[in-house]
Amino acid sequence: MFKYEKDPGRIYDKSFEIIQKEIDIETYPEGIRDVVVRIVHSCGMVDITKDIHYSPNFLNSGLAALRSGKPIYCDSFMTANGIIRQHLPRDNEIKVTLNENNLESNSPYKTTRSAAAIDQWFPSCEEALTVIGNAPTALYRLLELIHSHEIKPALIIGAPVGFVGASESKSELVNSDLGVEYITISGRRGGSAMSASIVNALALIANRQNS
Repeated sequence: MFKYEKDPGRIYDKSFEIIQKEIDIETYPEGIRDVVVRIVHSCGMVDITKDIHYSPNFLNSGLAALRSGKPIYCDSFMTANGIIRQHLPRDNEIKVTLNENNLESNSPYKTTRSAAAIDQWFPSCEEALTVIGNAPTALYRLLELIHSHEIKPALIIGAPVGFVGASESKSELVNSDLGVEYITISGRRGGSAMSASIVNALALIANRQNS
């Protein structure tokens, strides 16, 4: 028989204990520490910390949106399914628009289905959370629509993964002059699990502060 840890509570606690030993957690402000630890836990890579970038007020903006019951818009069902719904402080609605009819034909230009789905978010994503964990084209389209509509979500969690456009789209997010709050993971790495982990961290912080 294999000998391994089976108790879920001990596995959970030990995982976070290891992470906090292997990263310099004290360099991060309170609250942001929780987000960083959750990202590392979601991917198992402690070196990911050097690629985490965020705007000055991303934490407060994201928390305010959750506490006020704003919805969470996700670019994929995989991203949405990674969010732990029972932790959301106001039973916030999670929206994915990939199954909307005639996405490609309604888009103003030929693009991916993920990017076309972002058009369905406007104008109702104003002051909401927007989460891109899959397609770089979705992040590009989100930035284009924010510019053209002059409507800002409360927070962009922008961590698409891939070899074509992922790094570039995240650079556009960081360097944009749109004045939108964001958190991203630079380079090729990212993905649904890491993006969802940021929402989960924000939800846990909101619940802790409310208790």
